[in-house]
Amino acid sequence: MKRTLHTLITLTACLWLVGTGIMDAQTDEIKARELELKQKQLDLEKAKLDTVKSEQLSVEKARVELARKELELAKARQALAVKETGNQIQMQLSGEVFFDTNAATLKAAAREKLRQVGIILAAYPQGAITIAGYTDSRGSEETNLDLSRKRAEAVKVWLMNQSGIKEDRIAVKALGEAEPVASNDTAAGRRLNRRVEIVVQKG
Repeated sequence: MKRTLHTLITLTACLWLVGTGIMDAQTDEIKARELELKQKQLDLEKAKLDTVKSEQLSVEKARVELARKELELAKARQALAVKETGNQIQMQLSGEVFFDTNAATLKAAAREKLRQVGIILAAYPQGAITIAGYTDSRGSEETNLDLSRKRAEAVKVWLMNQSGIKEDRIAVKALGEAEPVASNDTAAGRRLNRRVEIVVQKG
């Protein structure tokens, strides 16, 4: 009888220990899950703060980029002495700066001017563009027309390749010695007449 009672007590104690161990394990698991959940909540809060900061940074970057573009546009307009008439932006470029005599290959010095032209054209992405080439009156009319066309085409190709202007926006006009802006009787006048004019519609 005593042995049986002892066995029962021992068994009960074992069961209690087992039960306690299970409960402790469950408690530990719950605590671990609680800690994991708290960490996830903290991570989410941090992510929210990071997102807000990231959005604020993106907005600030956009503002800085807009200001940079506006400054570049203002500098380009000043450098090219841009004229505005109604719905048009007009730029007159000296042929002497852009081309050697009787040549249609762009000089290296022309690139900065054309980069500035590209900045202005990009500000009016829907506007149609006309590039007109002119010469002085020396040489035959046929030769001058051909040279003025080649020069206008050279400017068009540069703007397409370097400034990303779409070809379907650009029309080329070869005007040769027509529409002089100065007398062809003097060297100074002829220099002014050798030119490329670019016109872009504002919209």
